[in-house]
Amino acid sequence: MAGLSAVAAGLLGAPAQAATPAAHGKEIRYCKTVVDGPKEASKVVSRTCSADKGAPALAAAPAETVLITFFEDAGYVGYYDSVYGKYGACDSSGYGFSDLTGVQLGVNGISSYYYYNNCNVQRLYTDTYYGGTASGALYGDRFYVGDTFNDNVWSMRVWHN
Repeated sequence: MAGLSAVAAGLLGAPAQAATPAAHGKEIRYCKTVVDGPKEASKVVSRTCSADKGAPALAAAPAETVLITFFEDAGYVGYYDSVYGKYGACDSSGYGFSDLTGVQLGVNGISSYYYYNNCNVQRLYTDTYYGGTASGALYGDRFYVGDTFNDNVWSMRVWHN
């Protein structure tokens, strides 16, 4: 098990399962990452990817709550990685994704995202472990993360307000 606090191998960086090459020369990847409890750097419990976005392995288990889905392209399209929490929806403490390297590589760069289950406030960072440029508090889904953060979201915090 890789942990967010050790996620240069990380969030979100566990290797994806093999995927079928697409006609455009890229592998098709749809991923599911599961993290444990809300905290500064929520630990990665598992990461699964498939060429089939309807694969049973990508479905939520009863004890998992979807927190956020990251997309490759603006407008919520392209490869995606849905991040699930083992301890429920966001509260005022929220979850911390200290190293999104695995997600970035898995979706070929984060450009948009949906939030779920009370994770209505987000803060993006251009470096791992909450370094670099910070976005300030963002509210709601992001159709496009903006030029500064496009393909450049390396860590993130989510919480409920």
